Amino acid sequence: MTPPPSCFRNAFRRLAGCAAGNDGLQAQLDSLRKELRTLREEEIPALKERISEIGSARLWSEISRRIKKEPKVVFLSRGFFGDNIKYAFLAFAKLVKEKGPCPYLYLTASEDEYKLLSEQGLPVKLWNRNDRELSEFLLRARVAVQTDHFIGWSHDEFTPADVLSGAKTIQLWHGGLGQKQIALKNIGALSGIQSRILRNVLQTDVMLSRSSARSAYLTEAFQAGETIVEGYPRLDVLRREPTDAEMLNVDSAALDRLETAKSHGKKTILYAPTFRDTDNRWLKPQTLKAFGDMAANNNAVVAVNLHPYDQGRIPELKASLPFRSDMFFIRGQSDIYPLLRHMDALITDYSSIYGDFLLLDKPVIFFRPDQDSFVKESRALAENRMFDPGPVATTLDELAARTFETDPAELQKWADFRRESNEALNEKADGGASRRMAERIFRMATEGDKA
Repeated sequence: MTPPPSCFRNAFRRLAGCAAGNDGLQAQLDSLRKELRTLREEEIPALKERISEIGSARLWSEISRRIKKEPKVVFLSRGFFGDNIKYAFLAFAKLVKEKGPCPYLYLTASEDEYKLLSEQGLPVKLWNRNDRELSEFLLRARVAVQTDHFIGWSHDEFTPADVLSGAKTIQLWHGGLGQKQIALKNIGALSGIQSRILRNVLQTDVMLSRSSARSAYLTEAFQAGETIVEGYPRLDVLRREPTDAEMLNVDSAALDRLETAKSHGKKTILYAPTFRDTDNRWLKPQTLKAFGDMAANNNAVVAVNLHPYDQGRIPELKASLPFRSDMFFIRGQSDIYPLLRHMDALITDYSSIYGDFLLLDKPVIFFRPDQDSFVKESRALAENRMFDPGPVATTLDELAARTFETDPAELQKWADFRRESNEALNEKADGGASRRMAERIFRMATEGDKA
């Protein structure tokens, strides 16, 4: 077996000592060792840079753990202003005005998101490793709140997770139903991408669960110190009218089209599929054309909301389809939740959005033409009826029949399943979850270990 080039040996000796007891870092080093054995001369500079990044990450992680913390909070963007992090952040901003000072900021790597929040006078910062003021704030922060991992932030090995290693981490994960396996329950898929994900999810101190039925799963998947059931903040706008602030980053053009369609007596259908781990071109233009035809034949409109990982394809898919009034795309990187109340039915595949839609007690249809390949190439699926509270279609003809079902007995059967699943999956979905999370975050920041 070929040993690593001599220029790397000393670096590996130093990092191996740092990696002791750190599974995520150790996994990265093991991966690098394998790469070194087949390294070409022209690849050496890039790999040296990666090793340097890992060393920096470990150093700042250790500093973060040792430095004295202050009552400061960092909310970490998912890449766009939406999901649980948006609603928890807005509720915290309101709470701080009522209860008194507790420095906080929203950290993003998106210039568009930075501009949006800056224009609203909200405390937001762009991730910049050379910003000394930001670095000081992150190192001193007592609490970090997130709803995702850090893979999307950059191609560096060094991310905000490292500078925040010493903070108490609250994870408001965006999925978590257990239908599609995640985090440490998805080791097979995780090992195929950067081990930064593993390093990040192992930092969870407090895990938010949407229900007691999912708590054990999430605790194990994230190795969380504590799992709490307080309701998902993003579900508040399904229980009450959204505030003006909560309408930030909502696709107003899509809302207008939905309201117009309903005013003309049309049925509004949301198609919201998740991504595939191994194929980002799984969605074909002809499938979308068939969706539009299905809508046109049944006095309906279909709004398409792609997963953030797939939204880069929207311009291409739009260009491959003629304009039609019965199907449109919801703007990428926007917040879908205030739009859900305007939908009459949901079509999805393996996405956790169906659990949210259950609160509206409207039909859910699962369209899974690729279930065998999805299970083989992407994720295992749970075998439990609560995860399929609607009919499953594998062909477009089946989908049309299921979506526009008229048999009263069939409709009642699925209505009963939905209500049963909703009761199991959506505890404390009462419109007050954002406030409860804001209060917990405030206590953790201001009271420290006493909270």
